[in-house]
Amino acid sequence: MARCKNCGSQIEDNSSVCSICGQINPIKQKKVKTVDITTRLEQDKVDFSAYRPKSRKIAVLLFCLVGFSGAPYLYLADKAKAYISILSSVIFIASAILLGVFVLGDLLLPLLIVIGALYAINIFIGLRYLTHHDIKDGQGEFLV
Repeated sequence: MARCKNCGSQIEDNSSVCSICGQINPIKQKKVKTVDITTRLEQDKVDFSAYRPKSRKIAVLLFCLVGFSGAPYLYLADKAKAYISILSSVIFIASAILLGVFVLGDLLLPLLIVIGALYAINIFIGLRYLTHHDIKDGQGEFLV
């Protein structure tokens, strides 16, 4: 026995009207979508030419050597992060130069501190890319 979708009372399976509440077509019909599982995916028709996986090791190497230049993010096809990296590096280096020249009178020390900090930050980011295997490139593909 089925139940009425309006009042919940039990009715006959072939009933077109509920005898309690008068609901027309009271039985909930289950919509089942079938899928033909006999079809095969043909390997010849799959286009793999658009897929170009990026190497995790190359990305880490770029982060450790020239990470402040935005090159690792350009390699990973993430232009927004590349522009942010370049802009922040230019701002930090320019502020170190201005601080060194106008405030401290020594250009070398603040510049070395800022460049060392930028290298340390990019090495940390590179190690994160090396150890986390769920990181994707700018096109949404996992690194290999």
